[in-house]
Amino acid sequence: MSGPRFTILARIDDLHFIAACPHGVAHLTWENATLRFTLDEFKALAYLMERTIAARAPVMLTDGSLSVRGSRSIAASSSLGRLRCACRQTTFADLQQP
Repeated sequence: MSGPRFTILARIDDLHFIAACPHGVAHLTWENATLRFTLDEFKALAYLMERTIAARAPVMLTDGSLSVRGSRSIAASSSLGRLRCACRQTTFADLQQP
């Protein structure tokens, strides 16, 4: 029996990538942690990150319990409850590469 087949959506390296599984879950893997989102939750996160980065000024956007904050040195910092993730400008640019 084989495991689930993942589709890699974006990858920096083997420790930093985003994958989707056939069950409709997005897996955001960052070093030794993997955050799992429904595709709708992940789309909401991606949309907030895009809007934050497009603002090109310090801004904080919220959608329900999800918040994304942007600044000059950090492309986006997202939080869900007490969980906080930050992505530097250079790392975000690497993640956008196909």
